[in-house]
Amino acid sequence: AAGIILNLVLMFHFVHRILPVPDRFDASLQFHGWKQFGSALDVQLRKIDPETKLPLCANRYQDASLLAFYTPLQPTVMALNISSRTNQYALLPYRESLVGQRIIYVVPADFSLKTLTESFDSLQFVQLINLSNSKTMMRPYHSWTGILKQGIMQ
Repeated sequence: AAGIILNLVLMFHFVHRILPVPDRFDASLQFHGWKQFGSALDVQLRKIDPETKLPLCANRYQDASLLAFYTPLQPTVMALNISSRTNQYALLPYRESLVGQRIIYVVPADFSLKTLTESFDSLQFVQLINLSNSKTMMRPYHSWTGILKQGIMQ
């Protein structure tokens, strides 16, 4: 019975944050703020790409899946894995078609600018969007448009 009660309390905390856990240790924060982030990204995407034809990409599969789920149109989002370990996205044939074409790339603001400039033939900063998942924690993301260089994806 104690296990069931503990489970229910933790599930409730993941939705409503009822336990006094410091933000830096609270794993439930990974699930908060994405709906607002997706809406803010959608507004931005419609400005740069009104016909929503440009591919939307992230670097890590975790970000790609959250963007695909929480962006209102639920676009196909590709993980590029630039300077990152490979994952299942690397197996998709669609991924290779991104090389040489203009894409929208959303990455955490602390992503290496050197790596970005080495990975794109042209690159233009679009906007900063903050993922705010609590009153004290915020993670900034940058969106870019650019043309992926040949041979960048392994």
